[in-house]
Amino acid sequence: MQSIKKQIKLSLGDCGIGLGVTAGCVVFGLIFTQMMRVAGPVEPAEMALLMSVFGALGAGIYIALYMGFSLLINFKLQVGMGSTRKDFLVSSYIVGVVSSLVLVFFVAAAAAVSQAAYGRIYGTKDILDVTPMVLKWGIPAAFSLPAVSSMCGALILRFGKRAGWIIWAIWMIGCLSFPWLAETVSEMPDSEIGKVGTSAVGMLRNIPDGMWIVLILIAGAIGFAVEAHLLSGQEV
Repeated sequence: MQSIKKQIKLSLGDCGIGLGVTAGCVVFGLIFTQMMRVAGPVEPAEMALLMSVFGALGAGIYIALYMGFSLLINFKLQVGMGSTRKDFLVSSYIVGVVSSLVLVFFVAAAAAVSQAAYGRIYGTKDILDVTPMVLKWGIPAAFSLPAVSSMCGALILRFGKRAGWIIWAIWMIGCLSFPWLAETVSEMPDSEIGKVGTSAVGMLRNIPDGMWIVLILIAGAIGFAVEAHLLSGQEV
């Protein structure tokens, strides 16, 4: 219990930074959607969704970076000062989940406010209600992302820069390949890659939402188990 209280005290300022980053992304999303609306391609019904996407991305990236770097910085410090590995593992995960949930509820609240505001500004009730969607996917992610991010931090702590470069390479491949694949499927559906991509998208769409949520939670459980294994033998 003392370890959790210590982690909460250490993380209060960081949670405030996370809220600031998420709020900044929400504001940027609001400005961006207004600019897109002026340009013409965005319908009022989609504006709250786009704003929420920016907020969710900001929150997700912040938590991913925060949990990874927090482990790298705080593990040796806290264990060296007498905290057990188990206490550090559990307390850091709890703080990560609570921080993530705060950001999820913030994005959901911003989505609800923007939905009401856009409806009043544009005089329509057809604004897409994205608040349930944010909560539906954000809450499972809030339990999974801190564990996966901390696992990445533990891998870097154990194996050094090589692990960091590998994680970075996987991240960049994902960031670059998915947009390219989506563009190929859209513009060249009859090509070999287009056909494979179309089939893959069809298969993924057939997976029920409940199964996706289970897979997200399983990813978090695996991340937590791997992190626990790595930290159990990590020298201080």
